[in-house]
Amino acid sequence: AATVPAIRPFVFVHIQKTGGESVASALGMPLQRPTKHFTARQLRAGMAPSDWDRAFKFGFVRNPWDRLVSW
Repeated sequence: AATVPAIRPFVFVHIQKTGGESVASALGMPLQRPTKHFTARQLRAGMAPSDWDRAFKFGFVRNPWDRLVSW
């Protein structure tokens, strides 16, 4: 499992088909990263508990029907 760098004060949970690459780009995150589509649980496992607790965690969701059509 890849470890999540504790450089930023936030954790972005990138859910597929929700515009996450645009968000990551706006936040200065690399678009090709090993943790791109990790779940929050997987991201948490790669971080020190204190870093996880301090970080602001967020992600975006999408209407399930729109997401299905986009696939």
